[in-house]
Formats: sequence, C-alpha cells, structure tokens
Amino acid sequence: MDTRVAPVSAAKPGELALMLRMIREYLGPRKLTLFLAVACMAGGAATTAALAWLLDPAIKLIFLDQREDMLLLIPVAIVAYAGLRITPIYLNYLKVSRALEQLGSETKGDEQISVQAVRNSLDKRLDIDSVTFPRSDQITIVREGKGLVAEARYEDVAPLFGNMSILLKFDKRVPLN
Repeated sequence: MDTRVAPVSAAKPGELALMLRMIREYLGPRKLTLFLAVACMAGGAATTAALAWLLDPAIKLIFLDQREDMLLLIPVAIVAYAGLRITPIYLNYLKVSRALEQLGSETKGDEQISVQAVRNSLDKRLDIDSVTFPRSDQITIVREGKGLVAEARYEDVAPLFGNMSILLKFDKRVPLN
C-alpha cells in the first residue's frame, strides 16, 4: 500500500482568481457584520485588560496595605457583578412578556382563533426577538371558558461563581381573547 502524499503545489492563477472571487462574493455583503464581530472581540479583550488595570490598585490596598475601608468594595463588587449576570435574563423576560402582550392585543375579540394559530404566531414573535428560552412549546396556551390564556411560567439560573447561582422565577399570564 502506497502511503506517500502528493506534494502541495502553489495555487494556479485560475484557482487563485476563483478563490478571490468566492471570498469577495461571500464576504462582500457581510463586511459590516465582520467588522462588528471583530470590534466586539476587541472590546471584550480591552474590557478584560481594563478590569485588571482598574482592580490592581484596589487589590493592593485591600491585601497589601490592609486598609479596612477598602473592604466595602467587595460587597459592592459582588452586587454589581450579580446585577450584570441577571440583566440579560430580565431582558429576555421582557421580550417574552412583550411577545405575550402583543399576542393578547392581536387576538383580542377573536373567539374563533385556534391554539395552533396562536402557537404559530407566538413562534414567529419569539423567533423575531431571538428568544431561545423558554421555547414556545414551554409556554402553555389553554382554553379557559370562552377564551384562551397564554402562560409563561419558567425558571432561569444566573451562575455567579463556583457553585453559587441566582435562581430567577418568572410567571406571566395573558388572556388572549
């Protein structure tokens, strides 16, 4: 059995032109997206560096100089960090709540609407708002009396550090018609 590998040759002029055209056609319309992605990555790296630069004096004051008044920074930092961790979860809840409220106003007075039609409309709204949790099948739509009621009852966890997390419980109930 021959296990030799053929040498890799340089791209021929026609192949190079084809590769450049493919890159231009594919990446051309996505220049803004690529720029924003690179900017976000640079921003994340800069934030990490800035955080280290800002925390270095505080760490020195607390642990090396042993200034007790600087210990107030620790609970403030923990609360600020917890706030940063739960903010996206609450923003997601606001999206879910808004989708349910819009669904309620859209179906107001329509007693003939089916559960499947409501679910399809909810799917579209959650998809447009990029809501991945809770999924639309986790939101209950039930018939109560003459109308429908949509209920989003779910929990979400915001990890803090180590084995510590914050449990957030949400319960939104909207009459649909």
